[in-house]
Amino acid sequence: MADITITIQAAGDAVMTESGFFTLPALPGTFLADSDARKAFGLPNIKIKGHGDTAKLEWGSPRWDTIGPADSKDAWYFAYSGAGDGGTKPNPTTTAFQLRCDQVSHEFTDAVVVNPIPAMDVRDESYEGSGTPGQLNQLVLAMGQRTETIKLSGMLVDRGPITAANPRRQTLLNIARMQHFKTARTGDNGWGGKHASPINPRSYPCLKIYDALATPGYSMGAEPSGDSRQYRGLIKDLSFRMEGGRPDMWTWNMTFVVVSNEHTSLQHTRPAWIGDINRIRLVDDFDGSGDAVDDPPTDNGYIEVRTSQPLSIRKTDKTAKIEMENNDIVRIMGTNSLPTINGEWRVSGVNISDRTFIIQRAASFNYGEDDFEDAEENDFVELIGARITIKVEDPAVWTDGNDGIVEWVMDPTGVGSE
Repeated sequence: MADITITIQAAGDAVMTESGFFTLPALPGTFLADSDARKAFGLPNIKIKGHGDTAKLEWGSPRWDTIGPADSKDAWYFAYSGAGDGGTKPNPTTTAFQLRCDQVSHEFTDAVVVNPIPAMDVRDESYEGSGTPGQLNQLVLAMGQRTETIKLSGMLVDRGPITAANPRRQTLLNIARMQHFKTARTGDNGWGGKHASPINPRSYPCLKIYDALATPGYSMGAEPSGDSRQYRGLIKDLSFRMEGGRPDMWTWNMTFVVVSNEHTSLQHTRPAWIGDINRIRLVDDFDGSGDAVDDPPTDNGYIEVRTSQPLSIRKTDKTAKIEMENNDIVRIMGTNSLPTINGEWRVSGVNISDRTFIIQRAASFNYGEDDFEDAEENDFVELIGARITIKVEDPAVWTDGNDGIVEWVMDPTGVGSE
Protein backbone atom coordinates (compact mmCIF):
# COMPACT_ATOMS: atom_id res chain seq x y z
CA MET A 1 0.00 0.00 0.00
CA ALA A 2 1.47 3.29 -1.09
CA ASP A 3 1.85 6.21 1.26
CA ILE A 4 -0.27 9.29 0.82
CA THR A 5 1.88 12.30 -0.06
CA ILE A 6 0.98 15.87 0.86
CA THR A 7 2.88 19.13 0.66
CA ILE A 8 2.62 22.11 2.99
CA GLN A 9 3.85 25.57 1.96
CA ALA A 10 4.06 28.92 3.70
CA ALA A 11 2.36 31.84 1.98
CA GLY A 12 4.50 33.70 -0.55
CA ASP A 13 4.40 34.74 -4.21
CA ALA A 14 7.83 36.36 -4.59
CA VAL A 15 10.40 35.25 -7.16
CA MET A 16 12.75 33.13 -5.08
CA THR A 17 16.07 34.23 -6.52
CA GLU A 18 18.76 36.38 -4.93
CA SER A 19 18.16 39.14 -7.49
CA GLY A 20 14.37 38.94 -7.40
CA PHE A 21 14.28 38.39 -11.19
CA PHE A 22 13.52 35.32 -13.23
CA THR A 23 12.29 36.16 -16.72
CA LEU A 24 14.53 37.56 -19.43
CA PRO A 25 16.02 40.04 -20.27
CA ALA A 26 16.95 40.40 -16.59
CA LEU A 27 19.32 37.71 -15.39
CA PRO A 28 17.56 35.17 -13.18
CA GLY A 29 20.27 35.23 -10.54
CA THR A 30 20.88 32.44 -8.07
CA PHE A 31 17.87 30.35 -7.04
CA LEU A 32 17.26 30.27 -3.30
CA ALA A 33 17.77 26.85 -1.72
CA ASP A 34 14.70 25.04 -0.39
CA SER A 35 16.19 25.31 3.12
CA ASP A 36 16.72 29.08 2.83
CA ALA A 37 14.47 30.77 5.40
CA ARG A 38 13.35 33.30 2.79
CA LYS A 39 11.97 30.53 0.58
CA ALA A 40 10.96 28.10 3.34
CA PHE A 41 8.86 30.62 5.27
CA GLY A 42 8.40 33.59 2.92
CA LEU A 43 10.41 35.90 5.19
CA PRO A 44 10.84 39.58 4.27
CA ASN A 45 13.94 41.58 3.45
CA ILE A 46 14.30 44.16 6.22
CA LYS A 47 17.31 46.43 6.71
CA ILE A 48 18.36 48.66 9.61
CA LYS A 49 19.03 52.27 8.62
CA GLY A 50 20.78 54.65 10.99
CA HIS A 51 22.26 54.15 14.45
CA GLY A 52 21.23 54.54 18.05
CA ASP A 53 18.00 56.41 18.70
CA THR A 54 17.61 57.25 14.99
CA ALA A 55 17.83 53.65 13.81
CA LYS A 56 14.76 52.35 11.98
CA LEU A 57 13.72 49.35 9.97
CA GLU A 58 13.20 49.68 6.22
CA TRP A 59 11.97 47.21 3.63
CA GLY A 60 14.77 46.13 1.34
CA SER A 61 14.56 45.03 -2.28
CA PRO A 62 13.71 42.46 -3.39
CA ARG A 63 10.96 41.43 -1.00
CA TRP A 64 10.64 37.68 -0.57
CA ASP A 65 7.43 37.91 1.47
CA THR A 66 5.28 39.34 -1.34
CA ILE A 67 1.66 38.21 -1.72
CA GLY A 68 -0.01 38.92 -5.06
CA PRO A 69 -3.63 39.93 -5.60
CA ALA A 70 -6.10 37.07 -5.65
CA ASP A 71 -6.88 37.59 -9.36
CA SER A 72 -3.28 38.09 -10.48
CA LYS A 73 -2.11 36.33 -13.65
CA ASP A 74 1.24 38.06 -14.02
CA ALA A 75 3.41 36.57 -16.75
CA TRP A 76 6.50 36.44 -14.56
CA TYR A 77 4.59 34.50 -11.93
CA PHE A 78 3.44 31.84 -14.38
CA ALA A 79 6.90 31.58 -15.91
CA TYR A 80 8.51 31.08 -12.53
CA SER A 81 6.14 28.80 -10.66
CA GLY A 82 4.35 26.77 -13.30
CA ALA A 83 1.15 27.99 -11.71
CA GLY A 84 -2.17 26.52 -12.70
CA ASP A 85 -5.32 28.36 -13.66
CA GLY A 86 -5.22 31.75 -11.96
CA GLY A 87 -7.40 32.94 -9.09
CA THR A 88 -6.47 31.33 -5.80
CA LYS A 89 -5.07 28.25 -7.54
CA PRO A 90 -1.51 29.23 -8.49
CA ASN A 91 1.10 27.61 -6.30
CA PRO A 92 2.99 29.62 -3.72
CA THR A 93 6.64 30.02 -4.67
CA THR A 94 7.80 28.98 -1.21
CA THR A 95 9.28 25.53 -0.58
CA ALA A 96 6.73 22.72 -0.93
CA PHE A 97 7.70 20.44 1.94
CA GLN A 98 6.65 16.82 1.35
CA LEU A 99 5.10 14.66 4.07
CA ARG A 100 4.09 11.02 3.92
CA CYS A 101 0.70 10.39 5.52
CA ASP A 102 -0.92 7.29 6.94
CA GLN A 103 -4.41 8.79 7.08
CA VAL A 104 -6.26 11.80 5.71
CA SER A 105 -9.83 12.75 6.63
CA HIS A 106 -11.79 15.65 5.13
CA GLU A 107 -14.70 16.96 7.20
CA PHE A 108 -17.39 19.53 6.45
CA THR A 109 -19.51 20.86 9.33
CA ASP A 110 -22.50 23.20 9.20
CA ALA A 111 -23.68 24.63 12.52
CA VAL A 112 -27.30 24.04 11.64
CA VAL A 113 -30.10 23.15 14.07
CA VAL A 114 -32.83 20.81 12.80
CA ASN A 115 -35.98 20.42 14.93
CA PRO A 116 -38.38 17.70 13.78
CA ILE A 117 -42.06 18.62 14.23
CA PRO A 118 -44.72 15.90 13.96
CA ALA A 119 -47.42 16.42 11.34
CA MET A 120 -50.52 16.40 13.53
CA ASP A 121 -53.14 17.91 11.24
CA VAL A 122 -55.12 14.94 9.95
CA ARG A 123 -58.39 16.66 9.05
CA ASP A 124 -60.12 15.99 5.77
CA GLU A 125 -58.50 17.65 2.76
CA SER A 126 -55.41 18.64 4.75
CA TYR A 127 -53.11 15.66 4.05
CA GLU A 128 -51.44 17.09 0.97
CA GLY A 129 -50.22 20.19 2.78
CA SER A 130 -49.33 18.77 6.18
CA GLY A 131 -48.21 15.20 5.55
CA THR A 132 -49.31 12.29 7.67
CA PRO A 133 -48.79 11.47 11.38
CA GLY A 134 -46.02 9.07 10.40
CA GLN A 135 -43.97 11.81 8.71
CA LEU A 136 -42.12 14.80 10.15
CA ASN A 137 -41.99 18.47 9.31
CA GLN A 138 -38.69 20.23 9.92
CA LEU A 139 -37.86 23.55 11.54
CA VAL A 140 -34.34 24.45 10.38
CA LEU A 141 -32.18 27.21 11.85
CA ALA A 142 -29.01 27.92 9.83
CA MET A 143 -26.66 30.78 10.73
CA GLY A 144 -24.18 30.19 7.89
CA GLN A 145 -21.44 29.07 10.29
CA ARG A 146 -19.63 26.41 8.31
CA THR A 147 -16.22 24.85 8.79
CA GLU A 148 -14.14 22.60 6.58
CA THR A 149 -11.22 20.75 8.15
CA ILE A 150 -8.64 18.27 6.91
CA LYS A 151 -7.06 15.99 9.51
CA LEU A 152 -3.79 14.27 8.65
CA SER A 153 -1.36 11.95 10.42
CA GLY A 154 1.88 10.22 9.54
CA MET A 155 5.48 9.52 10.50
CA LEU A 156 8.42 11.93 10.25
CA VAL A 157 12.11 11.00 10.52
CA ASP A 158 13.66 14.11 12.08
CA ARG A 159 17.25 13.94 10.91
CA GLY A 160 19.43 14.98 7.98
CA PRO A 161 19.67 18.21 5.96
CA ILE A 162 16.52 20.20 5.26
CA THR A 163 15.19 19.66 1.74
CA ALA A 164 11.76 19.73 0.14
CA ALA A 165 11.58 15.94 0.53
CA ASN A 166 13.03 15.98 4.06
CA PRO A 167 11.35 18.64 6.23
CA ARG A 168 12.44 18.71 9.85
CA ARG A 169 10.08 18.94 12.79
CA GLN A 170 11.17 22.50 13.57
CA THR A 171 10.53 23.48 9.94
CA LEU A 172 6.88 22.44 10.16
CA LEU A 173 6.44 24.08 13.55
CA ASN A 174 7.90 27.34 12.20
CA ILE A 175 5.42 27.34 9.30
CA ALA A 176 2.62 27.02 11.86
CA ARG A 177 4.14 29.64 14.18
CA MET A 178 4.48 32.21 11.40
CA GLN A 179 1.29 31.46 9.45
CA HIS A 180 -0.25 34.84 10.41
CA PHE A 181 2.61 36.86 8.88
CA LYS A 182 0.53 37.84 5.85
CA THR A 183 -2.78 38.42 7.67
CA ALA A 184 -1.94 40.19 10.94
CA ARG A 185 -0.08 43.26 9.66
CA THR A 186 -0.92 44.31 6.14
CA GLY A 187 -0.45 47.30 3.86
CA ASP A 188 2.49 48.64 1.83
CA ASN A 189 4.90 48.28 4.76
CA GLY A 190 3.34 45.16 6.25
CA TRP A 191 4.19 41.51 5.93
CA GLY A 192 3.32 40.52 2.38
CA GLY A 193 2.85 44.03 1.02
CA LYS A 194 -0.30 45.86 -0.01
CA HIS A 195 -2.17 42.77 -1.26
CA ALA A 196 -1.72 40.76 1.93
CA SER A 197 -4.88 40.63 4.04
CA PRO A 198 -7.14 38.16 5.84
CA ILE A 199 -9.53 38.16 2.86
CA ASN A 200 -6.86 37.21 0.29
CA PRO A 201 -6.59 33.39 0.16
CA ARG A 202 -2.98 33.68 -0.98
CA SER A 203 -2.09 35.06 2.45
CA TYR A 204 -2.53 31.62 3.99
CA PRO A 205 -0.44 28.42 3.94
CA CYS A 206 -1.17 25.97 1.14
CA LEU A 207 -1.91 22.25 1.54
CA LYS A 208 -1.95 19.85 -1.43
CA ILE A 209 -2.96 16.20 -1.47
CA TYR A 210 -1.42 13.98 -4.14
CA ASP A 211 -2.57 10.73 -5.70
CA ALA A 212 -1.76 7.66 -3.61
CA LEU A 213 -0.42 5.45 -6.41
CA ALA A 214 1.23 2.06 -6.07
CA THR A 215 4.01 3.39 -8.31
CA PRO A 216 4.27 7.13 -7.54
CA GLY A 217 4.54 9.40 -10.54
CA TYR A 218 4.30 13.12 -11.04
CA SER A 219 0.68 13.10 -9.96
CA MET A 220 -1.69 15.41 -8.16
CA GLY A 221 -5.20 14.23 -7.48
CA ALA A 222 -7.85 15.91 -9.63
CA GLU A 223 -11.48 16.48 -8.76
CA PRO A 224 -14.35 15.98 -11.28
CA SER A 225 -14.24 19.73 -11.99
CA GLY A 226 -10.58 19.40 -12.96
CA ASP A 227 -9.39 21.28 -9.87
CA SER A 228 -6.38 19.97 -8.02
CA ARG A 229 -6.69 18.94 -4.39
CA GLN A 230 -5.18 22.19 -3.23
CA TYR A 231 -6.35 24.17 -0.22
CA ARG A 232 -5.49 27.47 1.45
CA GLY A 233 -6.06 27.73 5.18
CA LEU A 234 -4.58 27.62 8.68
CA ILE A 235 -2.91 24.95 10.76
CA LYS A 236 -5.25 24.70 13.74
CA ASP A 237 -3.14 22.17 15.62
CA LEU A 238 0.08 20.28 15.00
CA SER A 239 1.42 17.63 17.39
CA PHE A 240 4.42 15.30 17.44
CA ARG A 241 4.97 12.19 19.56
CA MET A 242 8.18 10.14 19.89
CA GLU A 243 8.38 6.80 21.69
CA GLY A 244 11.35 5.27 23.47
CA GLY A 245 13.54 3.04 21.35
CA ARG A 246 12.66 4.87 18.12
CA PRO A 247 15.08 7.82 18.02
CA ASP A 248 14.15 10.78 15.82
CA MET A 249 10.96 9.05 14.61
CA TRP A 250 7.99 11.28 15.33
CA THR A 251 4.34 10.43 14.81
CA TRP A 252 2.63 13.66 13.77
CA ASN A 253 -0.99 14.84 13.62
CA MET A 254 -2.26 17.99 11.94
CA THR A 255 -5.63 19.69 11.68
CA PHE A 256 -5.83 22.07 8.72
CA VAL A 257 -8.79 24.49 8.62
CA VAL A 258 -9.73 25.32 5.03
CA VAL A 259 -10.19 28.96 4.01
CA SER A 260 -10.36 28.36 0.24
CA ASN A 261 -11.17 24.91 -1.15
CA GLU A 262 -10.84 23.38 -4.60
CA HIS A 263 -14.40 24.15 -5.72
CA THR A 264 -14.98 26.17 -8.89
CA SER A 265 -18.03 26.93 -10.95
CA LEU A 266 -16.90 24.67 -13.82
CA GLN A 267 -19.36 21.96 -14.75
CA HIS A 268 -18.53 18.50 -13.40
CA THR A 269 -18.90 16.93 -16.82
CA ARG A 270 -16.83 15.30 -19.54
CA PRO A 271 -14.18 17.71 -20.82
CA ALA A 272 -14.40 19.16 -24.31
CA TRP A 273 -11.50 16.99 -25.56
CA ILE A 274 -10.23 13.70 -24.25
CA GLY A 275 -8.03 11.16 -26.04
CA ASP A 276 -6.17 7.91 -25.62
CA ILE A 277 -2.39 7.88 -25.44
CA ASN A 278 -0.80 5.22 -27.66
CA ARG A 279 2.87 6.15 -27.33
CA ILE A 280 5.17 7.76 -24.75
CA ARG A 281 8.82 7.99 -25.68
CA LEU A 282 11.97 10.10 -25.52
CA VAL A 283 12.98 12.25 -28.52
CA ASP A 284 16.10 14.28 -29.19
CA ASP A 285 14.45 17.70 -29.65
CA PHE A 286 11.58 19.68 -28.12
CA ASP A 287 10.32 21.51 -31.23
CA GLY A 288 7.95 18.75 -32.39
CA SER A 289 10.22 17.30 -35.09
CA GLY A 290 12.63 15.28 -32.95
CA ASP A 291 13.64 11.69 -33.65
CA ALA A 292 13.25 8.90 -31.14
CA VAL A 293 16.20 7.94 -28.98
CA ASP A 294 17.09 4.26 -28.63
CA ASP A 295 14.69 1.90 -26.84
CA PRO A 296 15.77 1.23 -24.19
CA PRO A 297 17.23 4.73 -24.25
CA THR A 298 20.98 5.17 -24.12
CA ASP A 299 20.92 8.95 -24.38
CA ASN A 300 18.97 11.79 -22.83
CA GLY A 301 15.78 13.08 -24.42
CA TYR A 302 12.52 15.00 -24.13
CA ILE A 303 9.23 13.32 -23.24
CA GLU A 304 6.94 13.06 -26.30
CA VAL A 305 3.28 11.95 -26.10
CA ARG A 306 1.23 10.74 -29.08
CA THR A 307 -2.57 10.51 -29.00
CA SER A 308 -5.10 8.54 -31.02
CA GLN A 309 -7.27 11.62 -31.68
CA PRO A 310 -6.45 14.77 -33.67
CA LEU A 311 -5.22 17.65 -31.51
CA SER A 312 -8.09 19.92 -32.58
CA ILE A 313 -11.57 20.95 -31.48
CA ARG A 314 -14.34 22.36 -33.62
CA LYS A 315 -16.72 24.92 -32.18
CA THR A 316 -20.34 23.82 -31.95
CA ASP A 317 -21.37 26.18 -34.76
CA LYS A 318 -18.83 24.36 -37.03
CA THR A 319 -17.42 27.69 -38.24
CA ALA A 320 -13.97 27.46 -36.69
CA LYS A 321 -11.50 24.88 -35.48
CA ILE A 322 -9.23 25.29 -32.48
CA GLU A 323 -5.88 23.50 -32.51
CA MET A 324 -3.66 22.71 -29.55
CA GLU A 325 -0.85 25.24 -29.18
CA ASN A 326 2.38 25.55 -27.24
CA ASN A 327 1.85 26.39 -23.55
CA ASP A 328 -1.63 24.83 -23.47
CA ILE A 329 -2.43 22.66 -20.45
CA VAL A 330 -3.08 18.92 -20.60
CA ARG A 331 -4.08 16.56 -17.80
CA ILE A 332 -2.59 13.07 -18.08
CA MET A 333 -3.57 9.96 -16.13
CA GLY A 334 -3.23 6.18 -16.23
CA THR A 335 0.13 6.11 -18.01
CA ASN A 336 2.41 3.06 -17.93
CA SER A 337 5.77 4.68 -18.59
CA LEU A 338 8.38 4.53 -15.83
CA PRO A 339 8.30 6.94 -14.18
CA THR A 340 4.68 7.72 -14.92
CA ILE A 341 3.83 11.13 -16.34
CA ASN A 342 0.45 11.45 -14.64
CA GLY A 343 -0.31 15.04 -13.75
CA GLU A 344 -1.09 18.46 -15.18
CA TRP A 345 1.42 19.81 -17.70
CA ARG A 346 2.18 22.70 -20.02
CA VAL A 347 3.07 21.48 -23.51
CA SER A 348 5.44 22.57 -26.26
CA GLY A 349 6.49 21.22 -29.65
CA VAL A 350 2.87 20.55 -30.69
CA ASN A 351 2.80 18.63 -33.99
CA ILE A 352 -0.78 18.63 -35.30
CA SER A 353 -0.13 16.25 -38.20
CA ASP A 354 1.62 13.63 -36.05
CA ARG A 355 -0.76 14.15 -33.07
CA THR A 356 2.19 14.60 -30.71
CA PHE A 357 3.33 17.11 -28.13
CA ILE A 358 6.26 17.53 -25.75
CA ILE A 359 5.82 17.84 -21.99
CA GLN A 360 7.25 21.25 -21.20
CA ARG A 361 6.79 21.82 -17.47
CA ALA A 362 4.42 21.01 -14.66
CA ALA A 363 1.30 23.16 -14.50
CA SER A 364 1.10 22.20 -10.83
CA PHE A 365 3.68 21.13 -8.26
CA ASN A 366 5.00 17.64 -8.87
CA TYR A 367 6.94 14.91 -7.12
CA GLY A 368 8.17 11.52 -8.13
CA GLU A 369 10.95 8.98 -8.15
CA ASP A 370 13.28 11.59 -9.66
CA ASP A 371 13.48 15.23 -8.67
CA PHE A 372 13.43 18.14 -11.10
CA GLU A 373 16.61 20.05 -10.36
CA ASP A 374 17.05 23.70 -11.28
CA ALA A 375 18.95 24.79 -14.35
CA GLU A 376 22.22 25.25 -12.49
CA GLU A 377 22.30 21.58 -11.50
CA ASN A 378 21.31 20.59 -15.07
CA ASP A 379 20.19 17.20 -13.82
CA PHE A 380 16.63 16.68 -15.02
CA VAL A 381 15.62 19.95 -16.64
CA GLU A 382 17.07 22.37 -19.15
CA LEU A 383 16.55 26.13 -19.00
CA ILE A 384 15.55 27.48 -22.40
CA GLY A 385 14.89 31.23 -22.44
CA ALA A 386 12.29 31.93 -19.77
CA ARG A 387 10.67 28.50 -19.73
CA ILE A 388 11.64 25.15 -18.34
CA THR A 389 11.48 22.10 -20.60
CA ILE A 390 11.72 18.70 -18.92
CA LYS A 391 14.62 16.63 -20.17
CA VAL A 392 15.54 13.14 -18.97
CA GLU A 393 19.30 13.36 -18.45
CA ASP A 394 19.72 9.84 -17.05
CA PRO A 395 18.17 7.31 -19.47
CA ALA A 396 18.53 4.55 -16.87
CA VAL A 397 15.50 5.95 -15.02
CA TRP A 398 13.19 5.87 -18.04
CA THR A 399 11.00 3.23 -19.74
CA ASP A 400 8.73 4.05 -22.70
CA GLY A 401 4.95 3.62 -22.42
CA ASN A 402 1.99 2.98 -24.72
CA ASP A 403 -1.11 3.61 -22.60
CA GLY A 404 -2.91 6.41 -20.80
CA ILE A 405 -5.54 9.12 -21.10
CA VAL A 406 -5.04 12.81 -21.82
CA GLU A 407 -7.46 15.71 -21.39
CA TRP A 408 -6.92 19.02 -23.14
CA VAL A 409 -7.77 21.57 -20.46
CA MET A 410 -9.77 24.51 -21.81
CA ASP A 411 -13.04 26.34 -21.30
CA PRO A 412 -15.67 23.97 -22.76
CA THR A 413 -18.19 26.74 -23.50
CA GLY A 414 -19.24 26.55 -27.13
CA VAL A 415 -16.70 23.86 -27.96
CA GLY A 416 -17.33 20.30 -29.10
CA SER A 417 -15.08 17.35 -29.96
CA GLU A 418 -14.29 16.96 -33.64
